[in-house]
Amino acid sequence: MLKKIYLVCLLGISLATQAQRLTIVNENFDDNRLGWFSKPNVTPTDSLTSFLSSGALHLDNKYAGFRLPWYIRSFGMNPTANTSFKATFSLIDGPQNRGYGLIINPFDINNYLAFFISGDGYYYIFSVVGGQTKQVTNGWLQSSLLKKGLNQKNILQIEKVAGNYSFSINDVIVLKQAILGQPFKDKVAFGCVGGVHCAVDDLEIKQWSSKTDVPGKIGNTYGSTLNFPVAPYPSATYNKEPASFYLNTNRGTRYGLKDRDGFRLLDPLYSFISNYNGFTIIQPEDVNARGVLNEQLELIVPYVLNNVNSFSKNGYAACVVQNGFYGLIDKNGKTVLPFLYDFLGNENEGLVYAMLNRKFGVVDLLGNPVVPFGSIGDIDNGSKNYFGSIFRKGFMEARSPTDNKRGIINPKGKWVIEPKYTKVTYVDTNKTFIVAIRPSLQQNNLLYGLVDINGKELLPAKYDYLDELGNHFRFGVGSNEDTKDYKDPNAKKEILYGLIDKTGKQIIPAQFYGLNLTNDKDVIEVTKAYVDAQGNFLGDKKGLINVKGQELVPIAKYDPFIYDAARLVGIPKDDNRLKYPFYIEGLMNIALNGKWGAVNKNDKVVVPFEYDFISTFLDGYAVAKKDGVVMYIDKTGKKVDASLIKYPTYGAVKELPPIRK
Repeated sequence: MLKKIYLVCLLGISLATQAQRLTIVNENFDDNRLGWFSKPNVTPTDSLTSFLSSGALHLDNKYAGFRLPWYIRSFGMNPTANTSFKATFSLIDGPQNRGYGLIINPFDINNYLAFFISGDGYYYIFSVVGGQTKQVTNGWLQSSLLKKGLNQKNILQIEKVAGNYSFSINDVIVLKQAILGQPFKDKVAFGCVGGVHCAVDDLEIKQWSSKTDVPGKIGNTYGSTLNFPVAPYPSATYNKEPASFYLNTNRGTRYGLKDRDGFRLLDPLYSFISNYNGFTIIQPEDVNARGVLNEQLELIVPYVLNNVNSFSKNGYAACVVQNGFYGLIDKNGKTVLPFLYDFLGNENEGLVYAMLNRKFGVVDLLGNPVVPFGSIGDIDNGSKNYFGSIFRKGFMEARSPTDNKRGIINPKGKWVIEPKYTKVTYVDTNKTFIVAIRPSLQQNNLLYGLVDINGKELLPAKYDYLDELGNHFRFGVGSNEDTKDYKDPNAKKEILYGLIDKTGKQIIPAQFYGLNLTNDKDVIEVTKAYVDAQGNFLGDKKGLINVKGQELVPIAKYDPFIYDAARLVGIPKDDNRLKYPFYIEGLMNIALNGKWGAVNKNDKVVVPFEYDFISTFLDGYAVAKKDGVVMYIDKTGKKVDASLIKYPTYGAVKELPPIRK
């Protein structure tokens, strides 16, 4: 029936996700939110017209002969995963003995696999490899499964597991067969022979992995057999959430997972593990793809993903597959936005910054473009960072589509602050925004100011640095923040910080090279560089002031701090309490006349100055050193049993976390 094949490709893009089978796309064509390509007119080389109508994608081949053009679109798929392609076809007009249907692996005119039907009740499956057509079925076969005539809907499905294919008509398998020489292609095409007008509805693509287990999951049915020392007691995680750990093996670095208390959940049998908001992204060492576990460590997304961005507080995560397309999944592993986006940022307030068909916009969780694609530009200048731009309390930083200027839009896509700034940062205090301008093209530094939600200037753009600090603003005078070198203790600290309110009233003059909030909202930690008469850097002087600028712990009173490796000899390397003066948990560890102790925010001595060294406190304990002996102490300076201390660890472990009994 197909006597001559002539292929014309109309290019596009698409993708989606779901549970043990990840839904790549599930499209009913009710609207064009996914950007389906419409082609109303024929050309000398393309006889196919395409358009959306009545909940279907229509293909109308105006050529009278047997020319077979395609409608083709790319989707985000993993080439090594098992894949199911399913779509509903109907004949709208034309000869009932001519074919139309589903095409997969469409590399080009010389390589593809087709599953066609006709209006008079026949089907035909054939493979084209290297330009040579190979019949999979013995020509056209009649089937009672097919509904005959015009406007009759028939469901076609092709399922690929490795090199084995199955073909179904209306959910009944008609053929299972291994097909050689069919390399996977991340595209799907629909075609119809000349003179045929057909419609496509309910397209669904799913992928899954043959591997379905979670290796090394500690439980009743699994006992670890790893030949590796086990720690006598657990080491709690820093953020009180499950966290990965890793060890170096002869197979490379391998990751495992432990709970918040430090007990092992997954053995280190993974080449990647990361945990976000109760979800764990994993990649077993024998799989070249990632999956997602829920809090119960159940696999809710199969091993088909290339990467997963962090889960938002609402339980959504942008995911990307091997060919670079993005989709959005929810906390159950269900696909919310199909995997056909060029980029998706993090979800916030039910909105997602997105790129579709090379244009940027914002979509809701139904995929509706609330900020039309093409009305804003690329906020990341092509870097595709993990997070993109997000809405915060109804406002989002956006870039003009015509230049690199930034402004603020609302969820309707209206510019509430016109895009005329080099940089815009949202500040929660009184709905104000920190903005930056570049004084001239010859200058690299930025000058910062403050505007309100109506774009009214509150602070002129004259500061070398400006950011929010509680209910006030930290400003900087001197070299640009982006060029400051924190790593070299001998580097000249040129930028100095002070504190102002939103009217620009100075509370603290710009005299500190460090000025930071502490976990006590009324206490600010300040730092000055201590130099000798020749200007040589001797260390950091630290102190505390309140938000009114009044001194609490005098910065001039205590010893300057400079890093000294000899001071830390014997201190557990896995203990990540801070090894420099810092105010936390109501105490500041600091040195006076060569001895370390701790004071409270009123400069009252709480731990006497009799130690060679004291770290910051964590959960009420600090690591200390006295007369060369390393110990742990409480907030009174009393020595405590080190085996009772749980502290977060980083870096490669030398002992596996213990298993909870």
